[in-house]
Amino acid sequence: MRRRRKIGAGGLPTGPWWRRAASRSTSTPTCGCAWATGPWPGSRRALDETYSRPEWLAHCASIRCPVQIVAGERDHFPTVEMSRRLAATIPGARLHVVAGGPHFPNRSHRAEVQRVMDVFLSSLGL
Repeated sequence: MRRRRKIGAGGLPTGPWWRRAASRSTSTPTCGCAWATGPWPGSRRALDETYSRPEWLAHCASIRCPVQIVAGERDHFPTVEMSRRLAATIPGARLHVVAGGPHFPNRSHRAEVQRVMDVFLSSLGL
């Protein structure tokens, strides 16, 4: 049975990690996200915390399940290079870069992403 995360005001989780991330100052954004000052600045702070810790990528090397990464070519965070690095770190991970794709390529290039996911899931026998 999956544990449900508590969701607070604004749709953000309310756990201790999120509270710690949300308490950080937004005066100097490190990710350069356009939504750094948007309705969910805590999300940006959470990403900053994750990407500022060098050990997170090393931890990804311990992932032992099939992984399909889909990246938008025009996404500024995470960049395609970050996605390539992640795919190279996770054993057996697959990377598909959507040409001209933005941050949410599943919205703008729905059919392409669905084909990629269909091939991935079919390769797992699903």
